Amino acid sequence: MRLNGFCTFEKTSAAARTGRNLMTGGFMRISSGSKPKFTPGTTFKHLVKD
Repeated sequence: MRLNGFCTFEKTSAAARTGRNLMTGGFMRISSGSKPKFTPGTTFKHLVKD
């Protein structure tokens, strides 16, 4: 999805990894999935910079 001048959102894949359960302190397996990727546009970059 693209918002002209503001940003671009893309769907990327996330690899499976090992995480920690903060309640028990034990390790747990987090399965692979997808996550959003935000890329700022040039107009947005200039607005933030000034």
